Amino acid sequence: EEEEVLAYVQLRADTLVKGLFPPPREELEVHHANWEALKDEINLNAPDGLYAVQIIGEHIGMANKWVQLTVYGSYVEMSSYGLLIGLIFAYLVLLFATRSFCISLLASACLVQVIAGVLASTIACGWLLGIEESLCLVIISGICVDYVLHIACAYSQAYTADRGDGDDSNSSARRVRASEVALKRMGSPLFAGAATTLGAAISLSLCTFTVLSKIGLFIAFATIWSWVTAQTLLLKNMYQPQPVEVSFCFSRARG
Repeated sequence: EEEEVLAYVQLRADTLVKGLFPPPREELEVHHANWEALKDEINLNAPDGLYAVQIIGEHIGMANKWVQLTVYGSYVEMSSYGLLIGLIFAYLVLLFATRSFCISLLASACLVQVIAGVLASTIACGWLLGIEESLCLVIISGICVDYVLHIACAYSQAYTADRGDGDDSNSSARRVRASEVALKRMGSPLFAGAATTLGAAISLSLCTFTVLSKIGLFIAFATIWSWVTAQTLLLKNMYQPQPVEVSFCFSRARG
């Protein structure tokens, strides 16, 4: 008779990592470390020739919690790079449009505040980092920069056009007048644009499809934070009590 040889041993174990929605990455890392420690202990005490225990999931794709752990790392990396590149491009666009390092930096700082507010709103809603959230973080700079860009351009143009009289040319009153002109010129258009965008975003957020619902809610958060910040914080930052001259890095064409 042919001698029977043990080919492999299969160990099946259940896990506490269950649920329809994936747990946070920190929790998955703890479970993964525990299972890896168990695997190493079994392999260490296994007879010669049976060092072949591996940890695999029962499901495939995102249903596999170990796959989720790896994908979460990709989400974090993609979101970080996308957010950083978006902020850099937003600053370059602001610099080209306003032609002022000072105004561009102030507008970029307000843009960072808008992004922080949107992220805080999504966290308050209990969102976890997934593919929808990662895509939203990549495009958030392009969505939010529109409002601060219009106010910054209007302010820059008004400040340049207002040469003032005598010693008043570099005073804080010139900044006040430029802020008033920017708000009067762009206040109504920005409000109308924000209202229509917010209405469309609310309609989209009512969809039963989760991806569309999240994108709609994200656009609503971005619109609210961008409009409020552009109308208040941006103009507040541009106005200084002491006379500070705005330096332009490009010469404007005169007609």
